[in-house]
Amino acid sequence: RKICDWRIIMKLYFKDVIPYLNDMFTGLGYSVLLTVISMALGMVVGIAAYLGKSSSHKCVSAVSKGYIELIRNTPMLVQLYILYFGLPEIGVDLSPLTASVIAMVINGGAYIAEIMRSGFQSIPYGLQEAGMALGMTPRQIFMNIRLKLALKNAFPALINQFILLFLFSSVTSAISMPELTYITFNLQSSTARVFEVLLISGSMYYVITILFVSLFRKCEKKLFSW
Repeated sequence: RKICDWRIIMKLYFKDVIPYLNDMFTGLGYSVLLTVISMALGMVVGIAAYLGKSSSHKCVSAVSKGYIELIRNTPMLVQLYILYFGLPEIGVDLSPLTASVIAMVINGGAYIAEIMRSGFQSIPYGLQEAGMALGMTPRQIFMNIRLKLALKNAFPALINQFILLFLFSSVTSAISMPELTYITFNLQSSTARVFEVLLISGSMYYVITILFVSLFRKCEKKLFSW
């Protein structure tokens, strides 16, 4: 069995894939770019959705709750297809990049809203009362007390959401977005080296994920050292 395993390993041939590594790194760059943009915009959407959900205005609260429940209970691929293949039927044509960003922002925003909800609810109300006692305005209380503490409490979960969003970016290959998975599928056909290409692609995803986690852990210590 060991001899057979070594023979299988010796059959791996990466030389045919090496000339295309630049294309794979370019695709990886698109994956990272998609994730960073989508996470940044998703944070805005998520916080807005949480504030809307907790609003005393019934209409705003109902819309926010409906958005969160709808997005969290439907597949991201279906949402992506609706944007890219469905909207053209009513005259709205989106490029693969635009459709991918919108889908990832909408999808990520719903999950971030729930993450931030747990972050906001973990703040002791006594801190807000202290802010009011100091004469702080509602905006100052929100920005300097509630938002900062909510981000601190929710930061580990936000890191996980960022990593999931990065991995979910592979779904955009379904609409020909030239990210890493799309490049990987094309290289399988052109090089006929399926296992080698997948192995390199999976390694790229893994290494970038580990780097992101390490980076965010360091940022967490510096940003919330107080």
